[in-house]
Amino acid sequence: DYPAASECFQELQQSKDAQRAESALYHLGQCHLALNRPAEALEAFKTLAGRPLSGDFPYRPYSAYYVAKNALDQGDQDSAAALFAKIAAGENIPDNIKEDTLIRLADLYFGRQDYRRALQFYDEYLVFFPSRPANQYIRLQRVFCFYQLQEFAKVVDTAAEWRKSFPEGGNFELDVVQGDSLCELKRYEEALPLYWRSGLNQATPDAQRRHCLLQALDCLNSLQRYEELLQRGQELLQEFPNLAEKGGILFKMGQAASHLQDLARA
Repeated sequence: DYPAASECFQELQQSKDAQRAESALYHLGQCHLALNRPAEALEAFKTLAGRPLSGDFPYRPYSAYYVAKNALDQGDQDSAAALFAKIAAGENIPDNIKEDTLIRLADLYFGRQDYRRALQFYDEYLVFFPSRPANQYIRLQRVFCFYQLQEFAKVVDTAAEWRKSFPEGGNFELDVVQGDSLCELKRYEEALPLYWRSGLNQATPDAQRRHCLLQALDCLNSLQRYEELLQRGQELLQEFPNLAEKGGILFKMGQAASHLQDLARA
């Protein structure tokens, strides 16, 4: 009987016992939700969410979490980020709320291309929750953050650690950022297997396949493996005859043939 419960909680809000009054306000909000009154529920939760988050008042974190998610659903990322950050810094936050808050906060900053802040919260997640199932995702996101920050040595190291921890979890996106980072470090021989794996895999999206195959040709050129470059370049042009980069590929192939003193192919 939610209407009757609402009346009881309305009265209990007047209690001089602060914890009892807050409990009543929180449960009043829950009654509003059950009665399909989301605006009234949100107001109740906002009242609690605006107060300091401490262990003496257990309903404040739950209220703040609800309001933060609501703001995110409404596209108000600034308000959501501020509330999620408040929860993350709060005292005695329930594990389920803190865990999801840190992921949402890190992902929010990642989506806003603030990769340094995203890293901060991904790292904080790993400190508080070192053995949770989401670690596979969190640690992969850290690789992508380092890539966007152009910290290529860290990309290579963290990608290698990720592959060691999750040997069945590789994907083309990781091959691309790890391969590209190895190229930035002029470690072309190590980059090649990554590019071939995703570039020759028909399940890889075409845009990423082309990127991998083009990068592989650059690696072969840098390694002076000219015969292989000619062969792979021809295969690439046969599969993608209308490539925008076709002129550049033909130029590389011509140079490779010249290095081999094969003037006819050049």
